Amino acid sequence: MNVSRHALLRWQFELTWSLFEYHLERLEDDDHLWEPAARTWTLRRGDGGEWTPDWADTEPDPVPVPTVAHTAAWVNAELMKNAAEIGQLRLLRAASAA
Repeated sequence: MNVSRHALLRWQFELTWSLFEYHLERLEDDDHLWEPAARTWTLRRGDGGEWTPDWADTEPDPVPVPTVAHTAAWVNAELMKNAAEIGQLRLLRAASAA
């Protein structure tokens, strides 16, 4: 099968997004902050009402189990960062070709 890299990347993204939507649509409000273990990383509401994810500058041992909310916040941050990096690389390539 001769598939372009772009087509393969799009197929992988669409498959992953479909799985994400499948599970996201089935989550209930209480599922997001359910703590599946004694030590968890989650989101906590601050005094001003904002949600802040738990964080450690060095990885704790044992590593806390993330809640659905913490995982979703991390995935969202990674997707935004990666999309920005792809855009920056496209701009750099276009500028170097000019």
